Amino acid sequence: MIRGILALGALAACGGTAAPDAGLADGACVGTLSGNLAEPISAAECAALVREGDGQLALRLDIPSAVAATTFGVEIELGPAPAVGAYGPATVTAWSALALRDAAPGTCVYRAGATAVPAGSFALTLDALDAGTLTAHGSLEVVLYVLAVTTANCGPGDTETISIAF
Repeated sequence: MIRGILALGALAACGGTAAPDAGLADGACVGTLSGNLAEPISAAECAALVREGDGQLALRLDIPSAVAATTFGVEIELGPAPAVGAYGPATVTAWSALALRDAAPGTCVYRAGATAVPAGSFALTLDALDAGTLTAHGSLEVVLYVLAVTTANCGPGDTETISIAF
């Protein structure tokens, strides 16, 4: 398995989805942001399973960006008894990703999800999960659309990609 900084180097070199890292502590994340923002991601507290009020489990990630001075929030509903394996927009009932960045005099909105237009996309691989301790490990790639509000300069690209291992 690729570990820590090697995972970041491999992601930068090949531009692919973050490889799962069995050495990551529960909740930790490593990966990259690419598009108009280009930066490595490393956070000790980033990913968790949460039990919703209706008993459904969701994967929730809070992905920090120093360059954008914001946090990308991602939530993917996994159902009442999720299993390890691959998930995408067609296999879940709800998902969303959102971040806001101040770009005075306007705002950059990074958005994707089941109800977003345009929708964006995600590819999630769960390699391990424990509903009892609410922990999960795997990899995720999310493509968000960049929307400029007012006269914000959000960069030349229309999308931002998060590639992360957790």
